[in-house]
Amino acid sequence: MALTFGLAHAAAAGTAAWGALGPLSPQRRAASKPTGLFLFAAAFCLPFVGVPAVALCLMVPSQGPTGAPEHFRVIEEPAWPETGGPAEALDVLGNEPLAELRQSKSAERRLALLLSTRYLGGDSAVRLQGCALKDPSDEVRLLAYGFLEARERDLSARIQALTQSLERTQPELRGSLHLERAQYGWELVFLGFAQGELGTHVMHEARAHAQQAVRLLPERGAPCLLLARLLLHMGETEEASKALEEATRRGLAPEAVAPYAAEAAFRERRFNAVRTALASMGPLSGMRPRLERLEAFWR
Repeated sequence: MALTFGLAHAAAAGTAAWGALGPLSPQRRAASKPTGLFLFAAAFCLPFVGVPAVALCLMVPSQGPTGAPEHFRVIEEPAWPETGGPAEALDVLGNEPLAELRQSKSAERRLALLLSTRYLGGDSAVRLQGCALKDPSDEVRLLAYGFLEARERDLSARIQALTQSLERTQPELRGSLHLERAQYGWELVFLGFAQGELGTHVMHEARAHAQQAVRLLPERGAPCLLLARLLLHMGETEEASKALEEATRRGLAPEAVAPYAAEAAFRERRFNAVRTALASMGPLSGMRPRLERLEAFWR
């Protein structure tokens, strides 16, 4: 009886060990004979020594591999062009980075231009990175996609964190959080990460948060200016003009309000008001070239 029990138990333990190694490939199964023997021994001894003894055996640290694997292949890291900082990055970008990114025949040059966009802010970097998505070089396209995905992921994470903070904050203290939440929503649309129906939804959410910021921060003009920009983007020119007037009344600098006031006046076909608004920006020589050319055109 004892012999019969021992043989039957050994067969069951062997079947359990084989079943544990079964999913492995034949090559790995052949290299795992010590593991199979250990599993067989653990299953065979379990009825005699009990679960605690087997658990203690499992806790004994095993000796890992002492040397490098026999078969391996060394892959050298590619040499990526680097920029030393913002000043050097601006030198790399030059005056016409978009045209050079589209037309340069050197993949290394295009890659250097793309890496330099890390030091740009706002829509300038996103516009260049978006152009690089159509580059013939796989390295340039993948890097551009990585930059854009990281930017979008960062904005979405900030929006989610602010939404959670708003739920935990007392209503009367939510003004700055509403303003920041509206800014990130606007940036998500302005940079082109949210388009179509999603962009419309994000814009309406940003508008609601901006309106709350205007109400909860009665002394600040920044919420009114942001609300005006959102309304202009949504085509509600009359409401945008009222928000810009309120921003001016709250003491916001005229040069900050004037470009958007000029845009609102142009949409309403009040061309004399366009000239008045642009004239209120003051001297722009060398500071804001695009607005300087615009102001010179309407002068």
